[in-house]
Amino acid sequence: MPVQPFVPGLAVAPCRCLVFSAVSDVPVSRTALPFTDRCAVIALMVLQPIDESDARQLGELLHSIGMNARPDPQDALGFIKHLNSEKATGRKLVVDGVLVGGGQLTVQKHPHAVEIGFWVHRDQQRRGYGTCIAKGLIALAFDAGRFHRVFAKTFASNVASMRVLEKAGLELEATLRDVGYKDGTYVDEVYFALIDGGRGREG
Repeated sequence: MPVQPFVPGLAVAPCRCLVFSAVSDVPVSRTALPFTDRCAVIALMVLQPIDESDARQLGELLHSIGMNARPDPQDALGFIKHLNSEKATGRKLVVDGVLVGGGQLTVQKHPHAVEIGFWVHRDQQRRGYGTCIAKGLIALAFDAGRFHRVFAKTFASNVASMRVLEKAGLELEATLRDVGYKDGTYVDEVYFALIDGGRGREG
C-alpha cells in the first residue's frame, strides 16, 4: 500500500502544549517563574513548521547533539526537505527567537501508525522542552484523525529520552536486545507507544 501524505492541515497547523517545571506538574504563568538552569519556564508554547529559513539554527542544534558532523546550514537543508515530505512533517520550538528544539512525525508502512522523534539543543536541555515537543507531536498526530498508534524508539542507555517519553504518556512496549552498536558495544533499543490517544487502555 502506498504511503499516504499527511492531511492538508497537518503540515501547517500549529499545535500547543504546556511545559511543566522540573519540580512541579502545576502550570503557572511564564512571568511568575524566573528562568534558571534548574527550573523550566512554564508557558503555553506553539510548535511551528520548519522551513529553509531555519537552516542555520537547526544546523547548530543538530551539531550540538551529534546528529551532524558540523554546524553547517547546508547540512541541515537536506533534513529540512525530509521534514516537509509526504513521509514526514517537522516542527520547531522557538523561545525568545531561539530555536531550542524540534521534532518530527514519520509515517510508517502501516497507514495508522506514526513515529515521533525529538531533539533539543544541548545548551537547552533539562528545561522541559523535550516533553513539550513530544506532547505537541502526539497531539498533532491524533488530531489528524488518521493515526491510531504513536510510537517512539531510543537506546536503553538514553535514560533522559525514556523519561521524556514516559512523561508524554507513552508506555514501554518492547526491548530489542543488542540491536544497536554504539561506542564499541552492543546496546538494547526500547520501544514506547500510545494507542488511540491513551483512551483505548481506559476502555
